[in-house]
Amino acid sequence: MYLIDTDNAQPNSPEQGAVDDIRHIIGQEMLHLVIAGNLLTAVRGRPQLYGEAYAPKYPSEILYEGVLMTLAPARPYQFENFVEVEQPVHDKIEQDETLIKTRTLAQYESIGEFYESLKDGLKKLHTRIGDDIFDADSAKRQWGENDGWFEGELSSITDLKTAEDKLSLIIEQGEGGPPLTGSKIAGQSHYETFKRLSELNLKVHKLAPNPNTKQFEGREKSYPAMLAFDAAYSYLLWTIETVWTYAGPDESKKQKLRKNIGPLMFSTMKPLAKFLVHQDLQTIKKKRAGPPFNLYIFSTSTSPLGELKAIISDAVAAYPDSAELKGIPAAVNGLFDLGDI
Repeated sequence: MYLIDTDNAQPNSPEQGAVDDIRHIIGQEMLHLVIAGNLLTAVRGRPQLYGEAYAPKYPSEILYEGVLMTLAPARPYQFENFVEVEQPVHDKIEQDETLIKTRTLAQYESIGEFYESLKDGLKKLHTRIGDDIFDADSAKRQWGENDGWFEGELSSITDLKTAEDKLSLIIEQGEGGPPLTGSKIAGQSHYETFKRLSELNLKVHKLAPNPNTKQFEGREKSYPAMLAFDAAYSYLLWTIETVWTYAGPDESKKQKLRKNIGPLMFSTMKPLAKFLVHQDLQTIKKKRAGPPFNLYIFSTSTSPLGELKAIISDAVAAYPDSAELKGIPAAVNGLFDLGDI
């Protein structure tokens, strides 16, 4: 949800400060994602990001209060939604069992409360079982300190102390936590940052909210570029997941998987997003396309990388004069084929 706001602020404007704030939060959110996946891997779980049941859908409601999560321009109401997600909760309220069953993380009133519950659960399990709750061999399948794509204090999780430290880091950086008084983490919490940004009226591109790529097929010239973004985004999710789940002996494959991250994020998705926010839609008046962040499911009968290359090729062919898109095929050509796992 944060990613769409990074690329839709007008360039060369006072909004650049807000873009920098959001970009910093994106880096931390990526770190939090990887820490959570590392923890699940450490306790013999299987992190899943790629697939209909796991990828985010927009709009959707999360937490007990049903905070609405949408893909939309960086307007005050959008930041207010982020504030609701990140804000600390002081008073426990009586919960409705129906809502708990129908909303994501509905038994929790904040993201911070969710992570605190993980810490409590780990402590109880460790008291009963001891260090056996952790898989000693899982470190080689976790993202670690040598993986430079993830900003911050990243390391593999192998014991209770490391797990508690990393979950505390997430809370301190602002996942529903209070201001960082006395914390070793510099800067404002996410809660504070979004609260400040919610008071601004930023100049942003007029993007269509919650774009569904399929609805534009055969109706918009920008459809191939939207589909290309979705395919690259989904390939990224699949890559991150596969690092955790690949247990084969081939160390070279593990390294190649990790090297997919940079080209996908910075040389494929970023230029596609920058291109899309300037494409006027014909089917929705006075709106632009924007990166859709829809899940794309690759065929099981062909090479996933070959399929991604073909989709990228179609997007570039639709806009042969686009400077933003020209370098993408070379970046994709250097990716590791997930079909080889």
